[in-house]
Amino acid sequence: LVVRAAGEKAENLLTVGVKRMVLVEVEFAEVSYGALRNVGIKPPLNFVSGSGTGATYQIVRPLPGDSGGQSVHTISGTISASTDFSAGARFDDNYVRVLAQPRLLAASGEKAEFLAGGEVPVLLVTQNQFSVSFKKFGVLLDITPTADRSGNIGTEIFAEVSDIDRSLSVRANGFDVPGFRTRNVKTSVTVKDGETIILSGLFNNAESKEVSKIPLLGHIPILGELFKSRNFVENKTELAIYVTPRIASPNAERTKRLIDDARRLYRDSQGSVSFSLFD
Repeated sequence: LVVRAAGEKAENLLTVGVKRMVLVEVEFAEVSYGALRNVGIKPPLNFVSGSGTGATYQIVRPLPGDSGGQSVHTISGTISASTDFSAGARFDDNYVRVLAQPRLLAASGEKAEFLAGGEVPVLLVTQNQFSVSFKKFGVLLDITPTADRSGNIGTEIFAEVSDIDRSLSVRANGFDVPGFRTRNVKTSVTVKDGETIILSGLFNNAESKEVSKIPLLGHIPILGELFKSRNFVENKTELAIYVTPRIASPNAERTKRLIDDARRLYRDSQGSVSFSLFD
């Protein structure tokens, strides 16, 4: 093939025919601002009536908190021969949880998709006819990067995190149609190679209160507070999405590390799955 043209036009013609590859690193993080407060006197699980002549209390060492940073202080006492109570307060701190960390490689101008979750069947009724469609849930990502020769990367992003919520389901023609709690964002941003896009502000709030008390004794005004406990749960979470697009080159050090990591994971998976007579 022989092309006769000016040098500048021929260079542009050759450049247009090549699509650059873009590596997109994404992290879905959920930040919890909620708090669990358990205040009051907790009655025993099995209450056996009895007559006690006095009350003796013994301070028990603090219970260890879990990974969320809890601190628990409990005081237990015996007011009769067969009744044990615990009193104190319990508070949970905030935490950050990483939901997914996908790495997607796509040609410039092409769409890449990611789903970590599943699909649930949803019944559709139209003119006395039934059909089934599948609704995706979990962590969903659709991204379309476009790179130019100046190192700019335009990125179209659609990200969604959804969960099945049976409390939102409806019943139609004898069938239960599930409901979903969904948080999503759609945007288009242009950044330089290696810069990070941060999408946040997707909040979810949930509050609940649970009261447990001893029958009869817990209903006594004022004194009844000694025989009941309250459990307050305020769960406020924020979804933050970090997107870092990079122009990928086969000879780049980052690309080589990704290939080595993929090969290592493949070798590890081969060694972990094997046949055994004791399976």
